[in-house]
Amino acid sequence: MDASFTVLLIIQLILISFIVLIMYVFLINNTCINFDKRFSNYSLTSSKDEVTPFFEKVYNYLWNLVKKISKLLSKSEIIKKYGKKFDKYISYDKIDKKSGIDYISIKFIISIMLGIIYILSTLIRIDFNIMFLLLIVVGSFFLLDIYFGLEYKNKRKKIETDLLSAIIIMNNAFKSGMNILQAVSIVEKELDGPIKEEFKKISIDIKYGLSLETVFNRFYNRVKIEDVKYITSSLSLINKTGGNIIRVFGSIEKNFYDKMTIKDEMESLTSSSVFMFRLLLIMPILLCLIILILNPEFFSPLIHTFLGRIIIALILLLFSLYILVIRKVLKVDV
Repeated sequence: MDASFTVLLIIQLILISFIVLIMYVFLINNTCINFDKRFSNYSLTSSKDEVTPFFEKVYNYLWNLVKKISKLLSKSEIIKKYGKKFDKYISYDKIDKKSGIDYISIKFIISIMLGIIYILSTLIRIDFNIMFLLLIVVGSFFLLDIYFGLEYKNKRKKIETDLLSAIIIMNNAFKSGMNILQAVSIVEKELDGPIKEEFKKISIDIKYGLSLETVFNRFYNRVKIEDVKYITSSLSLINKTGGNIIRVFGSIEKNFYDKMTIKDEMESLTSSSVFMFRLLLIMPILLCLIILILNPEFFSPLIHTFLGRIIIALILLLFSLYILVIRKVLKVDV
């Protein structure tokens, strides 16, 4: 029994290490690939470019595995349609190397591995629960969705913050007698982050001969920011009725600046309320954890009785309603 316990524990550790490695390689911007090369300048025997570093070998092996799974999954039209949801998370310079189906393959690998870990752990404890297994597999399958959702939210926030700077640069370029393509190129060179990548896409769309209205409408569909929709409407009005683009962008710059100022003032006024909301949000969870640590059997009547489960469901419902209502009240719409 001790030997089997040790073997199962080792297998679990190997699988957990494999999952951590997959998430590290594919989610943290592949930073480990150039690990050897970064330190080559400080070593006596520097890494040669023709020699493949260890971490790159690991990455290539895992990526080949993902590609093989993606090839099988791509035969399904439903999965191909679902994979398009992840295309917006792929940066422009990697669009030829990655696809949305690759991320679905990673989701399957993580969920299957965690399911195997749970099955192995139940062999040790002998308390297998099929519903809990399904919960682990399905829940872990959507881990990447949560991660990418948060990343996409941060990306939109950065674009929204840098959009005013982009409009100021474009307006100054127009005042200097430059055309729209030159103005977009200057923004692409001057700014960094997600806004740089988006304006690179805008530049390519313009070079392909698309109208300004279409180009910025595609920009809006990618980021879903209302300020971009305002730019699109203004450019559409210019195309239909004619007008001075310098004056229009000057008006856009003024409106964006006023909106940003009001938004900052509103956020500063509600900052204390937001802090109290977050504190009150964490306190019940923290209190439950402390009680569980001090007395693990304290919540047993709630968990093991039908009435207790109903009470737990009502508590979770009221807690969710509290979060939704308070977030709605504290939301700043400018």
